[in-house]
Amino acid sequence: MITLSYSRIMNESRGENMSNRRGRPVFKFLIPYLSMLLLASLVSVIMYQQTSRVVKEEVSSRNQAVLQLAKQQLNRQIVETNQLAISLSQDPRVLAMQQIENPYERSSITRLMELQKQLGSYSAVTPSIENYYIHYIKSQFVISPDKQSLLSRASSAEAQSDFVHKFIEGLEDRYYYQEIMPELKLRSANGERRLIPYIHTIGYPSYYLSHIVMFIDSSSIRNALRSIDLSEGGYAYLANQEGDIIAGVAGSGEFLPRTSHSGHEQPSGQFVTSIGLDNGSWSLVAVQPEHIVLRKVYYVKKISAVIIFGMLAIGGVASVLFAYRNSRPLKVLIQTVFQLESHNERLHRSIEEQKPLLQAAFLQRLLDGAYPGQKEMESVMQYLDIPLQGERYSVIIIQLPYILESIDMGALEKLDLEKAGLRECIAELEGNHACMLDIGESRLAMIYSSDTVSEDAWKEELTMKLSAIQELFLARFQHALQFGIGRPYSSLMDVSASSEEASKALSFGMPSSSPMPYYDELPRHPQSYYYPFDLEQKLLNYLRSGNMEELDNTFGNLFVENFVERSLIEPVLRLLLSELVSTALKFIDQSGTQMFEDESIDMMSFLQLPHGAGEAEACFHQITRLYQHIASKTIDQKRIRNEELMREIVSYLDLHYSDPSLCLPMLSDQFQISETYLSLLVKEHTGCSFTEYVNTKRMNAAKELLSESRLNIEQIADHVGYSSLNSFSRAFKRMHGVTPTHYRAFSGQ
Repeated sequence: MITLSYSRIMNESRGENMSNRRGRPVFKFLIPYLSMLLLASLVSVIMYQQTSRVVKEEVSSRNQAVLQLAKQQLNRQIVETNQLAISLSQDPRVLAMQQIENPYERSSITRLMELQKQLGSYSAVTPSIENYYIHYIKSQFVISPDKQSLLSRASSAEAQSDFVHKFIEGLEDRYYYQEIMPELKLRSANGERRLIPYIHTIGYPSYYLSHIVMFIDSSSIRNALRSIDLSEGGYAYLANQEGDIIAGVAGSGEFLPRTSHSGHEQPSGQFVTSIGLDNGSWSLVAVQPEHIVLRKVYYVKKISAVIIFGMLAIGGVASVLFAYRNSRPLKVLIQTVFQLESHNERLHRSIEEQKPLLQAAFLQRLLDGAYPGQKEMESVMQYLDIPLQGERYSVIIIQLPYILESIDMGALEKLDLEKAGLRECIAELEGNHACMLDIGESRLAMIYSSDTVSEDAWKEELTMKLSAIQELFLARFQHALQFGIGRPYSSLMDVSASSEEASKALSFGMPSSSPMPYYDELPRHPQSYYYPFDLEQKLLNYLRSGNMEELDNTFGNLFVENFVERSLIEPVLRLLLSELVSTALKFIDQSGTQMFEDESIDMMSFLQLPHGAGEAEACFHQITRLYQHIASKTIDQKRIRNEELMREIVSYLDLHYSDPSLCLPMLSDQFQISETYLSLLVKEHTGCSFTEYVNTKRMNAAKELLSESRLNIEQIADHVGYSSLNSFSRAFKRMHGVTPTHYRAFSGQ
């Protein structure tokens, strides 16, 4: 029903799907090509960005190297200037002149001459300072190492003296502490010079009487900054903490800005490199046009852009063409897919049509006893929807009336009609409790499942239902049916035995007047013994597994069948006993069990045939004990093998418990046994599961290491087979009730 609905939906939507998919193939094929193009473009962009970054870093490192040299030179000049200012501030002659109101008095001339001489000695050790002056506020007097500034003034020094006096007069009346001011230009007959003023007040912020004014030659700083490539524009400068430019140089056609760009506000289109001085607030800054610095990068960018756009254009056209060409076979592919879907539908229908044949094959194998296990049989039953569920299973062989006097089409058609009628009768009366199978031209086998537990109730129920089938068939076809009924079994695996019994019951009952002969009601003939082939196979399996209980039950049934219900003559008994001994010898030969070396069992006595029924019965019981002894030896050998195997397993676990990959599947592969059997062995011999045993070994080793070694807990966890410290800590606390850290602390105490 599901298959038919799916087929109808596919047929209705096939035209719509075909129309919807016509525009999709080209697009779907186009996506990979466009993705490759975009990926190549992305790689080009990334390469450009990396190139730009490398060039910027190279220029920045080169500029920083130059600024570093300028920084070192400037720091040295500042240190020299500060040292000179401190020396002058502490000189007694300088301090003595602060209280003099008129330095030109006769009493002060000597002091003035000594002071000027002393100032001349200071100027010899500070070559970077152009000149320096001391301005006494009380006397409004300015003195310097230059003698011309005190005595007669030559025309060459007059301009400089006027410039200095004007600068000093323009100073604010406040306290200065080692302050450096922006660069000044000084023009004289000797040319233009650039000087950096330095001011330091002698005294305290609340009381001071003089200022020291120094002029530092900035040519060395500007020469160092000129090492930066400013030939095509840009500038470099020294700025203080307020952003005022102290000194700097500019390229051709450029002017220094009024304020510094070293803060948060950066000039657009400019590449800025800066470095701080040792005082932490001043900085050296180099500003270059970005298009000059990144000239090579822009060239690469231009070439990359041309290549990318060209590649996108050409690749886009080629992608469309390739996608269109590759999508042309897709129509055939879609048609093939729909053909496969249609074929799949036909295959499903064919399987449904052949399901009766598959069911018949399953039932035939079931009657033949060809299934090795219950699980395989149940999975096939579930797949084929075979309704066989109950407490007891039995086989009934139904014989149709003998109507085939001659083989012709009419007779065959009539026989087929009666078979179909019989199936209908059984389906009407039994429903899901019976499965039918043709086993001959005029025979059918019915596997009947019943929910009754008692054998008497089963026989009563089955007799009633078979009588109803007989009456219904007789009313429709005016023929009577003949039945052969095997014994009921609790497992479907024993249906083959019931089938053999039903066949014997039918063969026995056909000449008689009873239409429903049960196998267990048949008389037992003294000329035939009961020892079917499937029973021999069961005995061999019981010996292999050492199943003593099933052996006792089987030999009990054999004794009842052959010695109680059948009055077998002596030759037949001898044959039965020979068969049983032969089965035992066959097992001994196959398993290699050394029974002949056991003194408690005289194997030669079993090869001597008994004389008389009494001896046969005694010999039967002796053979029973032989089977029990073989099963016991099998159990002992299995136990010995298991003990040896378990010793190897325990030895392996004791040696490899610290392996993090140790697990049940790994151990199963190592010893070539199933995981289930291995788990049972470990549980049986150690009293705990595999996981518990390994964890115990690991925890004992961990306790010893925690107590006696200096390894940290993570190393101990790795040493005992835990790849995770958290897993080790949880396992340790779960087993010992404390964490590894607490255990180590307690054991240390």
